[in-house]
Amino acid sequence: MSRGRRPSICYVVPGMDLVPGSASTRQTLGLARALAAHADVTVAFRRVTGPMSHDSLDIVALEPNCLADVWRDIERVAAGLGAPERGAALVASLQARMAAIAEAVRGRPRPRVATIEWCAPLLAGGNWMPELVERAGGENLFGVAGGHSPLSWDALRAADPDVILVAPCGYDLARTRDDVAILEALPGWRELRARVALADGNAFFNRPGPRLVESLEILSDVIHGTDHGHRGVGWSWLGEGE
Repeated sequence: MSRGRRPSICYVVPGMDLVPGSASTRQTLGLARALAAHADVTVAFRRVTGPMSHDSLDIVALEPNCLADVWRDIERVAAGLGAPERGAALVASLQARMAAIAEAVRGRPRPRVATIEWCAPLLAGGNWMPELVERAGGENLFGVAGGHSPLSWDALRAADPDVILVAPCGYDLARTRDDVAILEALPGWRELRARVALADGNAFFNRPGPRLVESLEILSDVIHGTDHGHRGVGWSWLGEGE
């Protein structure tokens, strides 16, 4: 990239218009904004309805499945913007913040935690979620780091976790509260001993980017009662705020 040229990020979405301010747009821009906080960056959207010449575009395909992938993708996006040092600095900052959160609860008892990413059918939190639970000082019961994780009600009921975090993919906190009825209708749900927390998965846990640090803060608050200021906005206990 030539010196003095304003870098651009072009998100190409086949057959789809992204409207500024829409949920899709906010989700797409999260990482770009974090990288561009102190840079001159123009973000452009293009609607593709036909063949596209690769000569005019540098395409970076992102598909993170675990924390290591998220850090790598941040660095790849930064490199594509011609600012690899900014990507490395952001990753180092995010990793340091996560390390500090983990250190603050090190040595405490580790409650047994189940995370739910979808209510019907049941899915456990996979990908980076098991890593976040462990770093937040919990024992992750279900879900495999780096993959998707089907979950049976019988397995969840038999495990009888200490803590359940419900953070359906793409749902905000209000929509998550609505979905709790699905879980409460399961036979034996009310006999579980778990403290049940509801979270805004769309704004936090489902996003493979910088907000995973805030997601770790929420998990620390839920599991160990720390206070990072997200309660009532990013998460709440079941029955709270209704």
